[in-house]
Amino acid sequence: SGAAAFDLTELFATPPPEFVAARNALVKQLRADKRRDEAAAVATLRRPNWVDWSLNAAAVADAELVGSFADAAEVLREAQAASIEGRDGPDLRGALRALRDATTALARRAGKALADAGRDPETAEVTSRLGEVAGQAGAVEQLRAGVLGSADPGDEDLFAGLTPAAPTEATKPSKTSKT
Repeated sequence: SGAAAFDLTELFATPPPEFVAARNALVKQLRADKRRDEAAAVATLRRPNWVDWSLNAAAVADAELVGSFADAAEVLREAQAASIEGRDGPDLRGALRALRDATTALARRAGKALADAGRDPETAEVTSRLGEVAGQAGAVEQLRAGVLGSADPGDEDLFAGLTPAAPTEATKPSKTSKT
């Protein structure tokens, strides 16, 4: 339901040291509201690490920035798939550049959330995590919702189901002459 989704966004924007108490309070409220299945699901949620928390906080604070990152990640995944399959698609270099720019901006915003919480901005860790997130559509959607780390986004293989293009004369290895 809509209320639970809102509560989860709020829950995942709670700093990690306060997460368990906030989660338990939400579970108690859901049980009191006779929403036992939702209460049971919320009770299983694990506390996010500081990096995921900072990205969730950035998603709450600046949905447009997260949207730009999500869009850039999707375009890059499509460009990579098109390249592998040998078909026309988005410009791979342009897609990489757009994702790098979106990652830098989002990492900066997440670093600000960490600094505001009295933590080291951990820019390298945030950037690395965004690289992982960008490759998984499920993780991107979690981030967009501000609930990164709320569930396993699945073991989706970025290149599953793609068929490499047949080699062309330009891509075939050259034959070495025999002596």
